[in-house]
Formats: sequence, structure tokens, C-alpha cells
Amino acid sequence: MICPFRQARQAVRGVTLIEAVLFISVALGLIIGGLVFYRQADMNARVGRQANVLSGLLVEARAIAMASDYDIGQGLQLDSVLIASGAVPASIIAPAPGPQGSRLRTEWDGEIVATQGNFTVGAVGLILQLFDLPVAACARLAAYDAARNTVFAPGIFFVDIREAAADSNAFQVAPPQPFGPADAGAACAARDTGPGGNNDGRVVLGFGFVLSP
Repeated sequence: MICPFRQARQAVRGVTLIEAVLFISVALGLIIGGLVFYRQADMNARVGRQANVLSGLLVEARAIAMASDYDIGQGLQLDSVLIASGAVPASIIAPAPGPQGSRLRTEWDGEIVATQGNFTVGAVGLILQLFDLPVAACARLAAYDAARNTVFAPGIFFVDIREAAADSNAFQVAPPQPFGPADAGAACAARDTGPGGNNDGRVVLGFGFVLSP
């Protein structure tokens, strides 16, 4: 006759090593999946906020250009003018200029440099440059469709991607050549391994827009 207490001890067994490893693997998978989802959601939110800021800068720069009869100074850096106009959210204004001389900051704490550039004959343009931009953000912001629309503004004139400000290996594309998300992602990733060789996951992204009618 088997003792009932012995039967109870046999019925209650411990977790095997295989089961413990399986449990840990599932838990790690859930944690990693959650972190990836959070990072993607955070990147999407930041890109959305950055797009809104760039849209506002472009609108205000166009208004300044119109008010000055489209003569705001070739190569003039406009961050102080844009800040004074009240068009720039306080959250992106740094107390002092950074290495590029601008007080404007991206969502990733790189500088935003806005300058007038007469890059086409008979038209006044605006060049927006985003320094130290993550490659993933570059891929989302750089693309434009067949109608010359970026994610933040219509009428793109060119997109310029480089590893650093003086990078001679810069990539530049302009309509009517299409530049979709896959193209933008490849170009942004390729610039991160440019002549500087730092491969730090950051690039310089530039946009050109025509301000004059």
C-alpha cells in the first residue's frame, strides 16, 4: 500500500531546467519586443514633432523673405531672426549657439541651421540643415513623392545627405527624380560610413526650398 503523503509528494514536482530556460527565453523575448516597440514609437513621435517644427520654420522664412522683398542676405543664418519672430517653439531654443553657430535644436539635440541660398537662377531659396541626425530619422524625413512633397512641406528643390558638414562624399538628389522611403533609408545609411569613418549613426540632412514665387 502506497502512503498518501508519498503520493502527494510525487504529484507536486519542481520546474525542470528545460522549462526554466524556456520561461526565461519567452520573458526575454517579450522584454526585447517591448523595447523595440517603444523605440519605434518614440522615433515616430519625435519625427512627427520635428516635421511640425520644420514646417513652421519654412512658413516663417517665406514670410520673412516676402517682407524683405526676397532679399534677406545670401548665406545669412536665420536662426536669430526666426527666434525673434516668435515662430520657433521655446523647447527647441538653446541658451547659446552650438558648433554650427545656431541656437535651434532638433529633437535629438543636434543643431538646425537655416540660411538663405540662391541655388537657382532668379529665385531665392532656403536651406535647412539638421546636424547629428539619427539615420532612422533621416530616412523618414528625407523622402519626397512625385509631387515634390516631403513629410513636412511641399515644393522640395533638393535633398542633401552627408556624414559631416564638409563631407565631400555628400549625396544630393532633386526632383523630378523620385526619392521614396527605401531610397532615403539607403542613402542615409550609406552616408554614415563616409570619409570621416566615424560610423556613429548620425548624419547631416539638408533641404532646399524656393522661397520666391
